[in-house]
Amino acid sequence: MKKANPPRHRAVGAFLLLTSYFLLSTPSFAAKEALLIANAEYTNFGKLPNPIPDARKLADSLRQIGFQVALVENASLEQMDDAIAAFEERLKTTRGIAFFHYGGHGVQVNGQNFLIPANADIPDERRVKNRAFNLQEVMDALDASGSAANIVVLDACRDNPLPATTRSATRGLSVVQAKPKNSIIIYAAEAGSKAQDGLFTPILANAITAPGRSITDVVMQVRRQVNEQSGGTQTPGEYNQLFDPIVLNTDSQLPPSPQAAATPYQPPQIVAPPEPVQSIQQAGPPQSLYDFLDSWFACTSSNDANLVIGHYAEQVAYCYSKGITSRAKLVQGQLQFTSKFPNRRYTDWNVGRIQTDGSGGYDIDYSFRYSYTGTKNANGRANVSISVRQFGGEWNITRFDETTSKL
Repeated sequence: MKKANPPRHRAVGAFLLLTSYFLLSTPSFAAKEALLIANAEYTNFGKLPNPIPDARKLADSLRQIGFQVALVENASLEQMDDAIAAFEERLKTTRGIAFFHYGGHGVQVNGQNFLIPANADIPDERRVKNRAFNLQEVMDALDASGSAANIVVLDACRDNPLPATTRSATRGLSVVQAKPKNSIIIYAAEAGSKAQDGLFTPILANAITAPGRSITDVVMQVRRQVNEQSGGTQTPGEYNQLFDPIVLNTDSQLPPSPQAAATPYQPPQIVAPPEPVQSIQQAGPPQSLYDFLDSWFACTSSNDANLVIGHYAEQVAYCYSKGITSRAKLVQGQLQFTSKFPNRRYTDWNVGRIQTDGSGGYDIDYSFRYSYTGTKNANGRANVSISVRQFGGEWNITRFDETTSKL
């Protein structure tokens, strides 16, 4: 696992914006169209056990959040071409969100990406351009469709399947050069890197149904999980040219308030612990812990109760110093809180301590200034102490204590 550098003052690297959680109200986003192509039973290349079950799982998840899904399995070049053409025509009619996913063998030759049909016979790289599907044709079709936004997911960054005699065909897929407008391109592994078959797409399928989360936030979660479960050998890549946040599942118990957009989340300053905490100064907390803190600090501004409570481990018994409570009670309390104060502003963040507990977890102290408006108004400063620990590769809050003082 990548270790974070231990400088005395360390700013959180990547922070989330409040706008990531706003529901999109533009009419063109009402329709959701998905095309999934899964090639596994190759006749002339190594068979892949996972693309088809992975695609079926992802298709189920997409249908749950309102997508019309077309799934094509073990497609020939002609079938892939027909599926893309039909996808383009549907989008020209609906003008909605486009979601394209490919699972199977893929290869780059001279900087161009090709998706290999299940029945392809490609003895050398000279035949690739005529016997495999050029990924750029997918991009061109999406651009021509007039779709409102485009999500392209490529789980094809595996070893080059072409014969070893080829020269310019290299490992993994390359960066897509010409992208459709308002798009995000997601790779199972960084461009030019190898991906483990059957790891990325199931994690994405589980994460994508979370209500109230933007696709960029989902990708961040997936990236962290894939990196951890692969032992740091695989990190999904992302090339984001979206104009606005895209929330795929807007089915939340309490929709976020658009009025909260007025004030973006401001990242706290995370500082290294003071002497004599030698263990942290020598090794430093893992990068995934800082990523978790980024997500936690940002999600506290969300009006989605499930998103906020989702950061807590099942083992949490105490919250806000109010005594023993169930997880359902935590959700109910968060809903009541956001209903009372739908507009919240957090500033003047400071993280004063990140200290190992000696058994794999961390104790963290931080503070911030808050300003709430809604059915009531409130201003003050909060001092928070939490404990975090990993369960199944995911960081979770296992203790939360907060004291507030009004200003």
